[in-house]
Amino acid sequence: ALMDRGEILTVGRPKELVEEHIGAQVVEVEVNLNDINYYGNRLGQNGYSYQILGKRLSIYLKNPHDSKEVLKMVVGKTTTVREPTLSDVFFKLAGHDLREEPL
Repeated sequence: ALMDRGEILTVGRPKELVEEHIGAQVVEVEVNLNDINYYGNRLGQNGYSYQILGKRLSIYLKNPHDSKEVLKMVVGKTTTVREPTLSDVFFKLAGHDLREEPL
């Protein structure tokens, strides 16, 4: 179970939770704060699930979405493409990182 402040967020096997809530990859892009809403709207219009934390966009890629398409849509200062983790599931469901206060 993933819990936040005594509340159960979700229950399941780690691999299944990651597949269900996040997908196959996470693209993290640090962008200019002035551009973050523009990129968020663009991602949403194209069917991408994402979250914003400060200047960072975390974009969750489920099949058939591909990181190459995201990289064409969002230009940032730094970009990381990686496999998702249970921390990503927590962030998505709780609305904050494990080490941060709720949004």
